[in-house]
Amino acid sequence: MDSETFANKEFLNFTDSNVLVYKIDIDSFEGMEIVEKYNVEVFPSFILLDHKKKKLASYKGFMPALYFQKELVKVFMNEGIYIRTESDGVLVRK
Repeated sequence: MDSETFANKEFLNFTDSNVLVYKIDIDSFEGMEIVEKYNVEVFPSFILLDHKKKKLASYKGFMPALYFQKELVKVFMNEGIYIRTESDGVLVRK
């Protein structure tokens, strides 16, 4: 994921503008707590939380950058979350 998905410039621009990406070492105490709290069974896994720590979605396994971005946009639109677009910097919403 680091060498492909998180190396994609368009995906990085999108995530930098719309989400806080937090990578966790599953071998740390914090990582073990997250694995248990969110029932993570597959690595890599991604958990999308809102600002109140409500779980909005989870994703298992490798995902290409643009596919992952489209999946995140779907969740944002369904949840009524504003999205900053790369092309014009305007906030858009469903």
